[in-house]
Amino acid sequence: ASSQLTRGSVCLALYPLTPGFPVDALLPSAEAEFSKLTQYDSIEDFQADIAPGDVPRILVSVKLRRILLLQDGTSESRDDVTAARINFVDQAMPTRKPGVYRRLLSGTHPTFYLIGALASHGTSGKEAYVNAMHVSRVAKKAILRRVGQLTPDEMRAVSERVVTSLELDI
Repeated sequence: ASSQLTRGSVCLALYPLTPGFPVDALLPSAEAEFSKLTQYDSIEDFQADIAPGDVPRILVSVKLRRILLLQDGTSESRDDVTAARINFVDQAMPTRKPGVYRRLLSGTHPTFYLIGALASHGTSGKEAYVNAMHVSRVAKKAILRRVGQLTPDEMRAVSERVVTSLELDI
């Protein structure tokens, strides 16, 4: 229910992965609403087949994952909500990326915020982090359920990281 989609909610949802090239697309045609599936190797090739005003459909991969709602999604007049991706800390991270892991644990990473220590985080007790570099619109219909909630102080820390991520050129 939309009434549970409040800022700071940790939810399980279908999260779209960023498409790249090659891309598979369905373009409108004169004979049917959409023609056959066509693969495009570059943005230039894709653009050459799109007429002004066309709204082609592309195949996009999605993953069922935890997300953090960065804004309230309680209004019935809005179909989507802004969310940040949540990643679990894998066993290899401390040795594969020791500097990142150290800053994550100390709370000094500029774009990652560690969660998972509290049951209310909705990560089943596993270490995870909010990735402020991956913010996207998510359709409210793609949200399966709410599994946790961050505190106002935690959300302030996440918001600071979102602003930082917008200022970085990484």
